Order: sequence, then structure tokens, then C-alpha cells
Amino acid sequence: MGWSVIGVTQINLHHSKGASAVLARSQSVMHTAISLIQEPWVVRGCVRGVAACGKLFKVPTEQRPRACITVKGLGARLLPEVCSRDLTAVEVTAVNSAGDARKLVICSAYFPHGEEVPSLEIVRLVDLCQREGLPLLIGCDANAHHTIWGSTGMNERGRRLL
Repeated sequence: MGWSVIGVTQINLHHSKGASAVLARSQSVMHTAISLIQEPWVVRGCVRGVAACGKLFKVPTEQRPRACITVKGLGARLLPEVCSRDLTAVEVTAVNSAGDARKLVICSAYFPHGEEVPSLEIVRLVDLCQREGLPLLIGCDANAHHTIWGSTGMNERGRRLL
């Protein structure tokens, strides 16, 4: 049996209420299953404006996360051992029409200027996925440039990240 396509959106909301509303509206129309969000709109320690996008995942100890994920219509669990303010990772289970399940790890990350790339959290996440044999998808605001992912030029941060 074939596997369905899982819709994924990646966006930096720049802490904007308006951008959060646009994301929520477009997700309800597009029926996107996963949103990888950087710099969400946060009010009094709570991520706001994305409830229509599905279940929210973020590091539970952080009041002002810079990365989070919403998942709608799929089984998902947070991987708190590799999460931080700037990285949220979930293990998603997709099931095809025959009932076969496939697991993969999906990550939303924010790499602030002036910090080491790749971060220790990303290295730990990649190591975990390699040990467990799980595919990994990372959606991020990396502040990095490399021609391998479509930039017209390269910078040192892009070379290190690659």
C-alpha cells in the first residue's frame, strides 16, 4: 500500500500576532498536518494564535520558546531530551491504509546569530536518529547560506551547518 503525503509548513512568525493568524487560517484551508515554527507569538509565557494548527509541542520548561511544532491528525510525541528554547523535536507516527506504521523525527530549530552552528542540541538529535535508524526532517531559520539548499552564495555558517 502507498503512503500518503504529509503536508509540512515551515515559517518564522517573528513574534507576530498577524502572522500567527495568517498561518492558522492557511493551515485550516490547506489541512497541513505539521507546522515547524520559529519565533512564535508568545504572551505571558504561552504560545498564542496557533491553536487551529493542531497540538502544540515545545520544551515544557521554557516560557519564551524560539522553536515549536504543531501536529494535526498524526500521532506525535515530544522528545524532551533533545529539546531546548531553540529546538523542538517530535517523533511522528504515520500509518498507511494497510495499517503499517512508519516513524520519523521532525524538528523545528532556530539558530540565533553569534551562536555555534551546529548546536550541541542538533548534534545530539542527529546522533539519536542515527542510533535509532529514524529519518530526520529539520525545518529551521538557520541564518546560514549555502548553494546546496538554493542560496545564491555561501557563508561560513552555511558551510559549518552542511
